[in-house]
Amino acid sequence: MPGERLWWTSPVLWLVLALATTIPFFIADIPPLPDLPNHVARYYVFLNIDHSPFLQHYYDAHWKLVGNLGVDIIVRIIGPVLGVELATRVVVGIIPLLTVAGIYSVSRALNGQVAPSALVALPLAYNWSLNNGFVNFSLSAAMALL
Repeated sequence: MPGERLWWTSPVLWLVLALATTIPFFIADIPPLPDLPNHVARYYVFLNIDHSPFLQHYYDAHWKLVGNLGVDIIVRIIGPVLGVELATRVVVGIIPLLTVAGIYSVSRALNGQVAPSALVALPLAYNWSLNNGFVNFSLSAAMALL
C-alpha cells in the first residue's frame, strides 16, 4: 500500500541490528581477532610508559599524526578512564555498529529509503579486515560509510 512503512526501513530494527553486532566483543573472554592482542599490548605500553621504568627501559614512544591511528587515538583518550582492555573492547566493539549504521545511511542516501538489499550487506560488518585485526582500517572504513 502507498505510504505504508516497510519493516526493513524501521530505524528501530536497524538500531537493534547495530547493537547486536557488539555482543561478541562483550561476551567473549578474548574477542576472536587474531591481531587484537598485539594492539592491546601496544596500547598498554603507550598508556603506561610514563609510569614504568621497566617499559621505559625497553620502549620509547614518539607520537606523530599519521594515517590509521583512529583506534589508537580513541584508546589514548578513554584508556586512562576505562583501562586498556575495556577501552579496546569498547572501541573495537563499536566498529561493526558503525558499519551497520553506515550501510543504513548509504542505502537511505542512495534510495531515499532503506532498500531491502541493505540487509544482505549486514554480514559485511564482520568483514575480512576486521576479522584479521586491522582495527584502524576497519574504523576508517566504517566512518567512510557514514
